[in-house]
Amino acid sequence: NASPSLQRSMTSLTKLKMSNKNPSTTNLIPRVVQQQQQQQQNNNNTTTTYRPTNPELLSSPSHIQTSALSLHSFLQRKKNVLVLTGAGLSTESGIPDYRGYNGSYQRGHVPMVHDQFMNHESQRQRYWGRSLVGWKSFASSKPSSGHEAL
Repeated sequence: NASPSLQRSMTSLTKLKMSNKNPSTTNLIPRVVQQQQQQQQNNNNTTTTYRPTNPELLSSPSHIQTSALSLHSFLQRKKNVLVLTGAGLSTESGIPDYRGYNGSYQRGHVPMVHDQFMNHESQRQRYWGRSLVGWKSFASSKPSSGHEAL
């Protein structure tokens, strides 16, 4: 039987996969499964690479649940886990990205470099002013299904 927190994670993963809004996080489970199988194959001194015969099966709810249980088992054996994600994980929460199709870089925003910030008071004022204006969207955002899954 899965714990309530695992059940919530599996539900979040299923919703995330079914919504298919964030491809970078929807591939989390298949990558973990692939890494586990690759590690197992390496331990058996084989060099074959795991490739699913039918990639569509990876998005089935039963595969997601099985993969979530496998991931849960893997994480239970670890003392500490660090998850690095891209900024895209938070766009579903309403936090804007910079480099994406609708990011501010596409609208002409030029990022400030360290020397500009350190050497010019006017640049620091600009930086903190932009931060103050943008803070409202950060403060009002809520965790996405990707955050919940993690």
